[in-house]
Amino acid sequence: MNTPLLKYVAEMKKPMFVSTGGGDIRDVRRAYNCCKNQSADMFNAMHCSYPTEPSEMNLNVLTTYREAFSCVIGISDHYNGISDGTIAYVLGARVIEKHFTLNHAAKEPTCVFFRADWTKEDGAGLASAKEAMGDGFKKPYKSEQKPLYKMGKKLVASHDLRLETC
Repeated sequence: MNTPLLKYVAEMKKPMFVSTGGGDIRDVRRAYNCCKNQSADMFNAMHCSYPTEPSEMNLNVLTTYREAFSCVIGISDHYNGISDGTIAYVLGARVIEKHFTLNHAAKEPTCVFFRADWTKEDGAGLASAKEAMGDGFKKPYKSEQKPLYKMGKKLVASHDLRLETC
């Protein structure tokens, strides 16, 4: 980790997207501490691993970052699929960088065989994930009224029952 470079860039008061690939939590904490005088929306901790299989994506690291640092978190995604950006968003990522290649013959280690046209599907998934997250307030919706009426069940006893409450 190049801490002098991090400090230098932080002094410019420009947004920083800091890749955490190949590091551990101590490295991320050191980078964060180098830039702690920067506002929370300017330091972006980008979780990544190069290139990766699902078993090594460890997207729950985003939860660790969200709980440990007061900053924007994101993912630098090198996986050949489209669902991980949506999962990352649900876990708190607000920056999603997707690596892909237009040349499938290229041997670049950070470029996956991701079809460029998947970005449209991935974007739609992110939009629906954001909407599906809701406000966290549990309430009935008007759209539920008719199905609940139809599916609702009623029990009738021939005599009084002793009821216990939970």
